[in-house]
Amino acid sequence: MFDDIGKERIHQIIHLLSVDDKSIIDDVEDLKQKVNRNFYNLFYLCKTIKNSNTIAEPIDFVLVTLCADSVIEDENVISENAVMYGLIKGISREYPLLKFRYIDVDESSLENDDLIKEFNAKNQLYNVAYRQNKRYVQEFVAIDIEKEKGNNVQIKNEGVYVITGGLGGIGLEIAKFIASKNNVKLVLINRSKLPDRKLWSHINESKDEKLYKVIKAIEAIESNGSEVIIYSADVSDMDSMTSIVSEIKDKYGGINGIIHSAGVSGQGFILEKKEEEINTIFDSKIYGTWVLDKVTEECNMDFFVLFSSIATVFTAPGQADYAAANCYMDSFAVNRNRRGKKTCVIDWVAWKDTGMAAKNKVNIDTMFKAIKTETAIKAFDCILHKDIERVIVGEMNYGSKMLNFIDGHFLKISEQIKLRIDAGKKIKSNNTNLTVEAKEVLNAGRDYKETEKIIKQVFMDVLGFEDINVNDNFFELGADSILLSQVYNELKKIYSGSINITDIFENYTISKLAAYINESLNPKNEAAPKEKDIEAEISAALSKMESGELSVDNVVEILKKV
Repeated sequence: MFDDIGKERIHQIIHLLSVDDKSIIDDVEDLKQKVNRNFYNLFYLCKTIKNSNTIAEPIDFVLVTLCADSVIEDENVISENAVMYGLIKGISREYPLLKFRYIDVDESSLENDDLIKEFNAKNQLYNVAYRQNKRYVQEFVAIDIEKEKGNNVQIKNEGVYVITGGLGGIGLEIAKFIASKNNVKLVLINRSKLPDRKLWSHINESKDEKLYKVIKAIEAIESNGSEVIIYSADVSDMDSMTSIVSEIKDKYGGINGIIHSAGVSGQGFILEKKEEEINTIFDSKIYGTWVLDKVTEECNMDFFVLFSSIATVFTAPGQADYAAANCYMDSFAVNRNRRGKKTCVIDWVAWKDTGMAAKNKVNIDTMFKAIKTETAIKAFDCILHKDIERVIVGEMNYGSKMLNFIDGHFLKISEQIKLRIDAGKKIKSNNTNLTVEAKEVLNAGRDYKETEKIIKQVFMDVLGFEDINVNDNFFELGADSILLSQVYNELKKIYSGSINITDIFENYTISKLAAYINESLNPKNEAAPKEKDIEAEISAALSKMESGELSVDNVVEILKKV
């Protein structure tokens, strides 16, 4: 289609596919069909645009969904529509040619003339919703959780509590916490299977440290009087979960609460991924959530807690599918509460000591400070005793330069938070000039470790981190094309003629980039490269990337030819 359009410029795309879909979800296959229709239609449309040779200028892309989010009380929420919002949040961080805007409507607002005005609006930065013909804007605000309404939820003696992802780092920490409150029955469900208990005494810490720690944690819980029951299962498998829940009910009489912490992290630019990779993330987060609710619908539980992610609010490059899956969970918590069932979703920031972030070595301070386990558990305890539907747990890192780009995440930021961010900028501006320091180090000698130090300092300054591992992937740290352009502008002042923007994308860790620069500075038995007048071409390509006229891929290809 885009090739047929030829040289005619596409100025705007309005996506309304989900608005007329009134299909009912009766089973998990219905859900998969609807998620696939919503997510993959949008996915392949954006992928086609990216791969088209005819799209050279930014496109205003307006996504319209039907009741994907909670705006007013007691409204019907369609959770499967929320996956589309997560997708565009991710794509917007990876592919600047698509300038997304997001509008969520209810049926009564579909014929509102103001929607046409909304389509024609320019520079709309925030999420917009229409309910009963009234316009709403989503705002990011801080709350004092102590002032929220409390409830009478208690961890009951001999109570039965199910934790999915129960053998993972975070799942085990939650298990320890619950067992510390009372003698309970803990049902830990995990995809990976533990060895038979008879073999546990033979597990050697030096040979399998992770497994050893899991076993010791379970034994410690049981030594204090609680019982741990372990199942190996896929939470998205309806038959398996039906069987497990039926067995639990027959043996223990029911289930008192569920903590759904199972999940797989997202990695890689979304438009380069295959469906199988994406569906792996959807299985536990989307389908597992629906299945857990369905198989326990007759259980009178005290709570159902979903562990979501800050990625639904502030999405980093490489997290589009993960954000989409967690957006479903955020919306589902609302949906389930509307049915009179106590549900809470927690959008966690990175845990510093355990969990996915620690495993993938991205447990660092970004816009938010990585949270310590002790702090996270205290927050969980507090949330469990409050009537809260959805909450972000984390401390904003007001000194981080990444907060300079907070407006690029579709959210209106409260004045209170803006003032704190501005105060952090003033403190940061008093720091010593980076480039001057780096040049002094460079003049002292072109040592590999010194090059690493210089590049590391540049990234820390631009991204606003207090520390970075030299083997961390730039994109997994949250860097996007705009931030990497800033890194390049700093590095070219120091290594003029030895680096271009392509090198940063191809050597995506500090260690790799330092090795590349050192090799450029100290070529083996080669004549010094002739200076080419490529500065103007690089500047032009970067300018077009920053303005959205070119994608990152386009720029890389141009500079390779240069």
